[in-house]
Amino acid sequence: MSDEPKTPSVAPEAPAAQPVQQWQAQPPVDAKVQYVVAHKSLDGLGGWLMFWLIVFAIAGFSYTTSFFTLLGSGASNASDVVYLIFAPLLAVGYIATVVFIAMRKKLARLLAMATIGLSTLYVVVLAIIDMVNNANGNLGTTVGGLVTSVIAGGLMILYFVVSKRVKATLVN
Repeated sequence: MSDEPKTPSVAPEAPAAQPVQQWQAQPPVDAKVQYVVAHKSLDGLGGWLMFWLIVFAIAGFSYTTSFFTLLGSGASNASDVVYLIFAPLLAVGYIATVVFIAMRKKLARLLAMATIGLSTLYVVVLAIIDMVNNANGNLGTTVGGLVTSVIAGGLMILYFVVSKRVKATLVN
């Protein structure tokens, strides 16, 4: 026999059981929380652009209707003659702007600004005619009305210059 010691036979060991991780009710203190802020898309006809679309549509139809009404009854003073000159231009401008905004055309922005400018010019001309016809009226009130009209027209035009929605929507 041999002098070698005998080793007992060992059965293969079973792998150690892995601990099961339980979900915690609260995240660990070290965990970073990420917030996702959803913002509304500026693309499309909505917000103030929809407001101006409605205002321009109403103005276009009202100038068209009142032009033909005044044309049928006849112009009796200088204000009526000025209205007969400006009304068709304003009606076409407002309605064309509505159509171009609905079609999302870039030209709608320029048309809107031109139509608002023409409308402001019409108000200024009417104020000057009223001031000439009413010589004993208050000059300060008339000048204040003129300045207010020009500022209001400028602010309306400014919307079409700086609005992100206008830039995102009117792209065709």
